[in-house]
Amino acid sequence: IIWGGRGSAKTRTVISILTERMRSFRERLACFREIQDSIADSSYQEFVDEIERRGEDGEFRCTDNRLRAPNTKSSASFAGLYRNITKVKGKAGATIAWVEEAENVSRESYDVLKPTMRAAGSEIWITFNPRNENDPSWADLVAPYWDRAVDGIYEDDDVLIIQCNHIHNPWLTDELKMERDKLA
Repeated sequence: IIWGGRGSAKTRTVISILTERMRSFRERLACFREIQDSIADSSYQEFVDEIERRGEDGEFRCTDNRLRAPNTKSSASFAGLYRNITKVKGKAGATIAWVEEAENVSRESYDVLKPTMRAAGSEIWITFNPRNENDPSWADLVAPYWDRAVDGIYEDDDVLIIQCNHIHNPWLTDELKMERDKLA
């Protein structure tokens, strides 16, 4: 779980890691948001941008709703959690489920997702900007551990939680710096 404020590069960092994993190993990524009406509402374009930044266009096939790395037989698909229970349950073979903008994810969606991720060694990755202490991503997944965090990190055998903010972002743009300064 990576949580923190806007401009902290959570999405870009996760996409960088996932892109490299797809290129190096066989991964079946299932990328979720609570509500996704179209591919335009997903992180698909961020993946395409990362692949282009790396100059790895030849190693990936990017279609309207899926990414593939033919050399490793990796794939990434994109879907909404809410109102797509059947589609979510169909991702049982996924090796990584990434839940982006998880501050909006309901307990009901987590109740469907968690038992779906049952492939050997599968993981659930979560990124979000906390909104309030009652949101399930915070209340159920971070708060129970956070009092034991050291320097913004909590880790045990099953859970890794990282607090990430703009000060950790090596790509922080001038526009985000100005926005931050206005809010301070």
